[in-house]
Amino acid sequence: MKPCKQPGCSYTHHSLLHDDKRSPAKDTRTCTARSDGFRSMTLGMLRLKVQNHDRSWRMANVFIDEGSDTTLMRSAFAVALNIQGHSQVLTVDGAGGLVTRHRSKRVQFQILTPDGDVVMLEGSTMKLVASPTPITDWSKQKLQWPHLRDLPVGEVGGKVDILIGTDYLHLLAAQETREGTECEPIASKTRLGWIVRGVTNKSQHVTAIRSFTISGHTPLDNLSAEIRWFCDTEDFGTEY
Repeated sequence: MKPCKQPGCSYTHHSLLHDDKRSPAKDTRTCTARSDGFRSMTLGMLRLKVQNHDRSWRMANVFIDEGSDTTLMRSAFAVALNIQGHSQVLTVDGAGGLVTRHRSKRVQFQILTPDGDVVMLEGSTMKLVASPTPITDWSKQKLQWPHLRDLPVGEVGGKVDILIGTDYLHLLAAQETREGTECEPIASKTRLGWIVRGVTNKSQHVTAIRSFTISGHTPLDNLSAEIRWFCDTEDFGTEY
C-alpha cells in the first residue's frame, strides 16, 4: 500500500480513502529491541492456554516484554480464535525513524494461568507481533544449571502469538527469582508462570535486532461501512 498523496497525510492508504476529519493518533511510547552478538539468548517466552470464541482452549506462544507498554496479538491467531474487535489504525515507529501504519483490531481475550485463574486481557492485533524465537526445551536445558533444575518448565518458543507488555505489569511482577553465577539464565516466577531468560550459549554467534514503537491508534468508527469492511479484511488475514 503506497502512502496517501494528500498534503500532510502520512497514512498508507489510497487517496480516495483519505478523511480530513480522521481522529489523530494517541501518543504512547513502547519499544521492543533485541541485539545478540557472540552468544545465544533466551527471551521471556511462555506457553499458555487462550480461550476460543466457543470457550474451548488453544495453546499460545506468549512473549513477555516489559519493554512494551502495549499488549499485542497476531492477527491470524485472533482469526483462529474467532475473536471479534473494533477496527483501528496502529502507528508503528520502527528502527531508523521509519513510521508505518497498520490496520488493526482492538480485541479482548482470556488466558488461563498455571494456578487455574482465568484472566481477561485486551490488546491490538498486528500481522506480525514479533519475530519467531528459537525453540527451547527447558525441561532438558534446565539440567545444565543447579538453580533451575527443580523448576516446572517445558518447551517454549516458535511463532509469537501474543505479546504481553507492562499494561499488565501486575501479571509480570516477579514473586520469586532464581539466579546462578554471572552470565547464567535467570528465572522469575510470575502469575503467568516461571519465565527463564538470559545467555544459554556464549560461544554461538547470533546477530538479530528487533525494534519498534507503537505510537498510537486511530479508531475507524467514523468511516463508511464500505471502507470499514475494507479495513477489516485488508490486513486481518487467514494464515495461522
